[in-house]
Amino acid sequence: MPKQNPSGPLPVLHTPTLTPSASAPRTQPSETMEFVANLDQIRIVDTQTSVRDGATLYVVEAYTLYQSSVQNNSTQPPLPTQSQIRQPVLSVGSRTSTTTPTTTSTSEHHDAPERAPDLCVRRRFADFSRLRHETMAAACVNAHFSCQYCRQFQTYTRFHAAQPLWLVRVVTTKTQRKKILARFLSDLADFAQSRAQRHRHCRLRQTLPKLIETFLSD
Repeated sequence: MPKQNPSGPLPVLHTPTLTPSASAPRTQPSETMEFVANLDQIRIVDTQTSVRDGATLYVVEAYTLYQSSVQNNSTQPPLPTQSQIRQPVLSVGSRTSTTTPTTTSTSEHHDAPERAPDLCVRRRFADFSRLRHETMAAACVNAHFSCQYCRQFQTYTRFHAAQPLWLVRVVTTKTQRKKILARFLSDLADFAQSRAQRHRHCRLRQTLPKLIETFLSD
């Protein structure tokens, strides 16, 4: 004869109702990364002489694919169409660094884009050299073995001719230096936009966009 359960029938189990909840959004690209990704052109259009110490200042203009947060708070015109992206024609506000007063200058604007630059700053040759030093200092240690991204960057800084080096400052003309420095900035922007394989803790990949943005906007 089967034994009866002394405690009575087993209780009915109730399955709790699961309510879907919105997951936290993935981390969005920072404004710095977005700024660098949208860089279209970097040009050195002018040289000026500092009233303070007579140093040569290079007028650097940066153009982005889209109007970004650097534009002044005002009514925004329509975004450029697809056919206008590579040659933007919309006029946006520019921000010019005026920390050092300047005298008259000679300009070369024959190939300037059809709109005002998104950013415009004045930089000394020493500023370009400092930027190069800071980017090199941010590269991974033992990059030759651990980080392809930094290995490519170190090869560039050691062997490419377009570098803000002391010898370039001494043996080149002002026009030649303008071209070399503009190429240097464009190359840095290309590295910042590169998707080359890199170490997961690569500091240069995080630091380079910030250095470029600071150089072009301070």
